[in-house]
Amino acid sequence: MAIHSDVERPVVQLCIDVTSVDTAIEVGRMGLRAGVDWLELGTPLVAFAGINSFGEFAEAFPDTVTFLDGKVMDASGRYMESAAELGIDLVCLCASATDATFRVAIAAGRTSGVKVVADLYGIDTPVARATELAALGVDYIYLHYGYDQQNETPEGNRTIDQIREIKDAVDVPVGVVTFDPETGVRAVEAGADILLVSHPYLVGDGAEAGLADYVQQVKAAGSRR
Repeated sequence: MAIHSDVERPVVQLCIDVTSVDTAIEVGRMGLRAGVDWLELGTPLVAFAGINSFGEFAEAFPDTVTFLDGKVMDASGRYMESAAELGIDLVCLCASATDATFRVAIAAGRTSGVKVVADLYGIDTPVARATELAALGVDYIYLHYGYDQQNETPEGNRTIDQIREIKDAVDVPVGVVTFDPETGVRAVEAGADILLVSHPYLVGDGAEAGLADYVQQVKAAGSRR
């Protein structure tokens, strides 16, 4: 079960949810200093800066796995092709997209080498949908409790509990969005292969120190499992 990198699990993916490429590059460099493994071009960056501006970002990190969180729902081929042209390694599709959209993305990925990630955000039956998508041939499956959901009802976040269910159902690496070292460690203990983290570890006083502490704690948890 490949992780698309020689990085030992758990992989830490920094979700760079800012709105300009210049800031994203600064945050990416900070993230690598703090010890993260993969860099995500977050959805706000996709929306505000545009995918065609990401060549500069990819060039700034030629030896780092990069992830495009375009939350693709349709016409996936063009996103996969653009990612390949720009040097981006992984592209995220919403799990609620049609199987046809996934088939197009997977076929394009087999040609270009770009990997397909299925994000289970908003899916009511995550295990069933994960099983369907793994059978189609996606490379990764991510569990995702959203920012608004976390702020409104943090007690409703069941993604950590679902990690083991998903891993028992599929044979592809499973990632999960986390919000702090505590949820990160719990995710590692539950078997997560990839940990996603974003704010408050992007900008501001203490961001780098906080991110470094997060990385240290989850990597230590990984060495114990």
